[in-house]
Amino acid sequence: AYEILTCDWSSDVVLFRSEREKQADVLAKKGVEKHGVKLKGEEGQVGETESRKRKVQDELRRMNISIVPEWIPPFYADSGYINAVASASSGFLENFAPDHFLFSFHGVPERHIKRVHPVCLTSAGCCDQISAANFNCYRAQCFQTARSVAKALRIPDMQYSVAFQSRLGRTPWIRPYTDFVIAELPSKGVKTVAVFCLSFVADCLETLDEITNRERERFLNSGGRELRLIPSLNDHPDWIRAASMIIRKRSEEHTSELQSHVRISYA
Repeated sequence: AYEILTCDWSSDVVLFRSEREKQADVLAKKGVEKHGVKLKGEEGQVGETESRKRKVQDELRRMNISIVPEWIPPFYADSGYINAVASASSGFLENFAPDHFLFSFHGVPERHIKRVHPVCLTSAGCCDQISAANFNCYRAQCFQTARSVAKALRIPDMQYSVAFQSRLGRTPWIRPYTDFVIAELPSKGVKTVAVFCLSFVADCLETLDEITNRERERFLNSGGRELRLIPSLNDHPDWIRAASMIIRKRSEEHTSELQSHVRISYA
């Protein structure tokens, strides 16, 4: 059984503690004030998500803190998130009308996908829609996010494509590869392209360097004229509101699940 120690809606944090622990000062002695729902990147990357969960749980055990973290599920189709992306990018696109839009997601090795969903990557259209067979497949989630954002921004199907970046090593990663797609676009008549990197809710090395510098240079060297990165959500107000609602919703759901069999106190 677990007790909710803190239900601080102003900061959207819920703290869970085992009833076997004596008091909240156990946490205070460790320098820990709050543990709550964790909001990670946009998409639920299989290997990375699980490794981060293990790392958090290992660290809590190391600190001898009996906390049960509450994980935010993938929010790739959340309407608040999709609307925030559309709102944040619309201003950028007012002054730039590209020939083509590229949704470039962070890649993962194919084996990570197949380990969770053995039937994945067995057909060309396996990610064309979310179904009971692939609802937790990272690649399928990426394609769904691209479709949702394209619809929100009224981007025609023929004017955008999806690819995956940042691969390492020789093992096969999920395709198509961003660097290959970008190099091929000019030969298809695309001279200007706008790139979304929706695996990242904040700009980072993979967006500011990999896309803005390296892939832009590749595009120009292949005959393109202009490649622009559409900034990530960063601290856009619509994203802050959407993230808050995602956290609040899951917190309320979890609180409701616990109410029938735990003692709840509010601090």
